[in-house]
Amino acid sequence: MTAKYLQSIEYFSQRDNKYNPSVACFPTATAMAIEYIANQKEIDIDTGGLQLEDYIVKQCLDLTYAEKDRLVAVNGDWILSSRPFQVIPIMAYVCKKIIPTTKENWAISFEDVKKSIDNNTPVVCLGDFSKMSYVKGHYNTIIGYNDQTKYVFTMDPWGNSYENYRVQDDSNMYYSWNIFERSSSNSYGITF
Repeated sequence: MTAKYLQSIEYFSQRDNKYNPSVACFPTATAMAIEYIANQKEIDIDTGGLQLEDYIVKQCLDLTYAEKDRLVAVNGDWILSSRPFQVIPIMAYVCKKIIPTTKENWAISFEDVKKSIDNNTPVVCLGDFSKMSYVKGHYNTIIGYNDQTKYVFTMDPWGNSYENYRVQDDSNMYYSWNIFERSSSNSYGITF
């Protein structure tokens, strides 16, 4: 059996976020990964007193017109049609300012997860949790995998989906990779 699990990752709950906590899974999951990478690479992040996930959201909300124009030129107008902290190109752009190796990834596979974890780097990935809870699209920080069972270890910023998110704790979750797969056998999110 091949399994690997990153340790010493601090858990962040999206429930205490300053900005839109009920829909802030993406910046919260990303903040967990960024905090871990910043600690590993000894990168100092000045959040101006905000918790990291709130700082990321604020950076998304405070994009200049020039930044928005550049992002629209590359991606199209669609990226301005919803909350900026829920849009992959905007989140990747903001996170790249903090961790320069940040990449938006529209096709994360289980092999990509394994490679990233083997390189001591978490992955932020969107999953569909509707079969186990009231939540459909939801981002998690993937911090490990089990090659034999094709399960991933995650830190779920909303809590425990097996308990329909009534339990909100910092316990690591063990989810089938199928939750993160899409019809094309892959999902999307941010890699580093």
